[in-house]
Amino acid sequence: MTGALLKKQLLEVFSWVYRDKKTGKHRSKGKLLAFLLLYGALLGFLAVAFYQLGKELCPAMTAAGLRWLYLALLGLLALMLGVFGSVFNTYAGLYRAKDNDLLLSMPIPPRRILLARLSGVYAMGLMYELIVMIPGILAYLRFGRPGAVGAMVSLLLPLLLSLFVLCLS
Repeated sequence: MTGALLKKQLLEVFSWVYRDKKTGKHRSKGKLLAFLLLYGALLGFLAVAFYQLGKELCPAMTAAGLRWLYLALLGLLALMLGVFGSVFNTYAGLYRAKDNDLLLSMPIPPRRILLARLSGVYAMGLMYELIVMIPGILAYLRFGRPGAVGAMVSLLLPLLLSLFVLCLS
């Protein structure tokens, strides 16, 4: 049952891709492809911008012995974008959900319903956070020349930060 709730919630969270919010109708294949290309270009632009930021900041901070500050700034940017992006989804997904009464009338424990709702909030926060973290970490791995421990920390940072984004949302 939890798997079905999780699938339903994630489909609901990402329904804006497949369905036009103004008309409520599904997008045609051509419009869906154009929509995905537009968002792909936007995400690509943001990824290049954050990579360029990392390319400029990381060598200077590494030379000054401030690798931790680079990761902290990267984490702060990702935290702000993740919270900003998912806070609206939190309100709509948790408090304004139209099927709360229906789900609560079914023999489903409320903790599973809440887990499914929070998984949608987590997915949106992680998506917004990774827009910053992936290019920033790639720049760090390329220009910062971290050791094995530094590489492991930089790869675990998005997972830990995503939980923090979820708590703040």
